[in-house]
Amino acid sequence: MKRIYYFFIFVLLSLFLLLSCENNDNKLPKIGIIQISEDPVLDIAREELISTLKEAGYEDGKNIAIDYKNAQGEISNIQIILKSFNNKNYKMIITNGTPCMVAASTNITDIPVVFTVAFGPEQVGIVPPQNLYGVYDPLNMDKLVEIIENCVPNVSTIGIPYNPSEQNAEYAKNRLTEVCNKTNINVISQTVNSPNDILPAVQSLLAKKVDVIVAAADNTVYLGLDIIANLASKNKIPLFVSDPLQAKKGAAIGYGVNYESWGAESGKIAVKLLNNEQVSNKIIPLEINQLLINKTASSNQGIIIPEDILNIADKIIP
Repeated sequence: MKRIYYFFIFVLLSLFLLLSCENNDNKLPKIGIIQISEDPVLDIAREELISTLKEAGYEDGKNIAIDYKNAQGEISNIQIILKSFNNKNYKMIITNGTPCMVAASTNITDIPVVFTVAFGPEQVGIVPPQNLYGVYDPLNMDKLVEIIENCVPNVSTIGIPYNPSEQNAEYAKNRLTEVCNKTNINVISQTVNSPNDILPAVQSLLAKKVDVIVAAADNTVYLGLDIIANLASKNKIPLFVSDPLQAKKGAAIGYGVNYESWGAESGKIAVKLLNNEQVSNKIIPLEINQLLINKTASSNQGIIIPEDILNIADKIIP
């Protein structure tokens, strides 16, 4: 009989503690985070942003509650997630990825939206609302093309697969074309609508005898970057990326903004807003760039990296 009594007391106490935790969590200020896809590179920026919040005294489960959602690379999922955020009493929305920023800028109007890993509103052709804050990639495409020309001196044609439904990918493709026009390099683009399209798209580019393949600021293409890297190696065609950490997936060279800094700088803006401080510069560029060289991939893809490029690399992957 005593065993039954103690068991009953144990169950009641467990339920009480569980309900207490839930009630406490419900009382915490809530922050919704939406990320475009499952990608270790995007994760780095998100984790750095959350770490910045924690360092400033805002810790998930302690004095804030973070609701993280991933769109799994589907643009349609972004609207669904944002609608669910809108139906809750959130203090702030944080977006990770240009498509998320674009959607949030029109769907979230009454609370601050802070973006990271995105192009700026003007770059993708939208007017920033008053509640939009964040850090954007100015996209130094001139420097990336300069690096390509140094590594592949006789380059005449560059191929780029891209998803036209991503404003960021469209912008990056246009910037690549604009810069290459100055040096008489031909750019051939091939559209993809999902990762399933990447293999035939890249095969089409290879059939057109491109000298180099570039993947630039495209979440869909990055999901299949390993496929592109394998084809590049088999055909001895170097692969360059505009997001440096993507070089870890098999690109020869990656040049672009630093993702750790990106997440941290966006996090600092979020902290100011949570502190009810004035944010004078709502939308700012990130000027901290990184050069990563993947030596194995470079060798497999048929290029020898010049010493002057090796000397300025921030990281060399063996």
